[in-house]
Formats: sequence, structure tokens, C-alpha cells
Amino acid sequence: YSLFISFDSSAASHTENTTAANTHDLLVAWEPQRTVGLNFSDILAGSFDTKLDEWLNYFATLPCRVYIRFGHEMNGSWSHYSPLYSGSDSSNCTSAAQYVQVWQYVVNRARTNGVQNVYWIWCPNANDSPAQTGNAMEDFYPGDSYVDIVGYDAYNALGGTYLGADDTLLGNTGQA
Repeated sequence: YSLFISFDSSAASHTENTTAANTHDLLVAWEPQRTVGLNFSDILAGSFDTKLDEWLNYFATLPCRVYIRFGHEMNGSWSHYSPLYSGSDSSNCTSAAQYVQVWQYVVNRARTNGVQNVYWIWCPNANDSPAQTGNAMEDFYPGDSYVDIVGYDAYNALGGTYLGADDTLLGNTGQA
């Protein structure tokens, strides 16, 4: 069961996920963004520990595996948590190094809370957009001890032709 969770949403409001978790594992795209500004420096300062703990404790109570893509596609300028975010409001993140710090902070918080059913998926976009210094996907990698699964999002049919799974996995999308 796949879902997207914004940072400012409430775990209590996601009863449909609790129901789904009784028969499915969850794939959660947990987006560290809010409708009103969120700065990664505030996360690192502990200002959002209550929110993090709310979600982490919720995940821990579920009777399934929870796969979390935290801050996916961080190397794409469309993501609020990309240092190169191109939207009208400002980015939540100042650098790839700060992204790594926040990722590690969240995973360490899960470990401290004893969350054992969560698996962390590091999931950049298949190409760096824009391709410039400081925005390479590998700059955002938080380290082997903080990542359980590595994946990437590769959007195909960008040129008008749909590619099958084999082509996507082999990198024939023009990305990666």
C-alpha cells in the first residue's frame, strides 16, 4: 500500500493506512515539507522532535513492514527539500550535507524510539536536475548504516515513447 505523507500531517488522521497495514506492507513517501515553511536547521535543532516521534511511534505500532522513502528525489529542483528547489517559496534544505544530517537524525530518532519495523529507502531521481556541482545524487547519500534499500525514480516516456521495466532498469531512459 503506497502513500505520501507531508511533514505537517497528523498520524491520527491516517486511519485508512492503519486499516491497510493489517493486510499489506506500507510504502511511505515521507516528504519533509510543510504548507508553511520548514527549515532543516529547525529539525536538527530538535524543534520537530514531537512530530517525528508521533509518526515514528505510529509506524512502530503497525503490524506490518513500513518502507520509508524519506525526502525522495532530493536531487530534483521540484522537491521542496532540494537545495536547488525552483519554486516560488524557499527550499527547506541548504545543502546536500544538511540533507544527509537530517536523514541521519531521523533514522537515529527511530532507533532511539525502538522502531524495528521500518526500512529506509534512499531514493534520488535518476538524473540530477539540474546537473551541477553540489546536486549529484551521490552527494545526498546518508551512508550504508543509515540506508536499508537503494532505489531511484526514473520517469520514462519523457520522449513520448513508453519504456518497459527492463529498459528502465538498464538505464535506457536517458536518465541515470
